[in-house]
Amino acid sequence: MLRLAPILWLGVMVSPLFAELKISHLQVRSYKFGPERPSLEIVPGDEVIFSFVVSGVKTDETGKMDAEIIQKITDPEGKVIVNTKELIQEPLAFAGDSFPYYVPLSTGVETKPGEYLVNITLKDNMTKTSTSIEKKVTVTKPNLGIVRPRLSYDPEGKSDALPNNPVGQRVYFRFFVVGFEREKKVDLQIRVQIFDQEDKETLKKPLTLDIQTENAKEIEEIKTIPFNRFLYFTRAGEFKIVFTAMDRVSNKSAKWESVIKITD
Repeated sequence: MLRLAPILWLGVMVSPLFAELKISHLQVRSYKFGPERPSLEIVPGDEVIFSFVVSGVKTDETGKMDAEIIQKITDPEGKVIVNTKELIQEPLAFAGDSFPYYVPLSTGVETKPGEYLVNITLKDNMTKTSTSIEKKVTVTKPNLGIVRPRLSYDPEGKSDALPNNPVGQRVYFRFFVVGFEREKKVDLQIRVQIFDQEDKETLKKPLTLDIQTENAKEIEEIKTIPFNRFLYFTRAGEFKIVFTAMDRVSNKSAKWESVIKITD
């Protein structure tokens, strides 16, 4: 199943009052504050975040908006499978007429392959104007992949970690592996490595998780494999984290990486 739900954060944005209604600065990420994705091609079970700036929204005398975000997803056969509306009636507490908005598109491990059309429409009920953007997301056939990677402040991955964090901050490394060989046995290793600015590993040994079974019942039940572990940021600098999944049955591997910054 595909799911599309909004995440709203109101903050300071500098722009002229009552400018043209528009959606700009569109970026596609792995999670809200994660790195930009290189493409809109994903494996079943993955998620993408559409990050953009809404501007030109009019407010009333109290600084409150009256707008809505309409979200539609059309499947490869042309059928609208998601059609939702989210009201935006919060005040712009720091004035201005702009704010960032985040829309996640989530797939399940059984989402059928094909091209999905995502339409996001912004409507300002005060000015009776609207604007929209469209993007195509291609869901591939099932394949080995690291999906829904997150750095978060909580083990459930609900509070995405910022790209810059102070020394001493505890951050959870969380993701799932999908699309591994399950016909006769499961033999998979998950690995997390951290590299400093000189490309040297900071850990004496990578963080690893091995999953092995030939039990038919267990194989039937294992469709995704989670990895979730917290680490404390102990040193200032810029670091690269690398998540790797190695399927020792199919001899395939998948990788995801991101740069993080730690400040004093």
